[in-house]
Amino acid sequence: MENVTGGYALQGGALATALAPEVPQQIMAVDDVGFVTSLVLSRPEKWIGRAVALAAVELTPVQITAAIESTLGHRLPYFRIPIEAIRASARTSRSPTSGSMNVAA
Repeated sequence: MENVTGGYALQGGALATALAPEVPQQIMAVDDVGFVTSLVLSRPEKWIGRAVALAAVELTPVQITAAIESTLGHRLPYFRIPIEAIRASARTSRSPTSGSMNVAA
């Protein structure tokens, strides 16, 4: 879930991702994953040999944008970053999340 609040997704007053606006994705808070991991590691005798499936809420980028808009109290545009722009950024930087991309078309 935190990946939509970082500099990569929130930039220039907009939410920008490479995901199509209508495609749902499961999002989960890092704290929730950490809680389950801690629980499993603290009781290895109960969990060794078992698989754990973590499920999360499924939202489209447009729904995520609406939720952030509601929290912020103002309009937040959604832009889809062309995958070619992300690939180009990855080629020029070791960490594509360390900088920002121009998403204005």
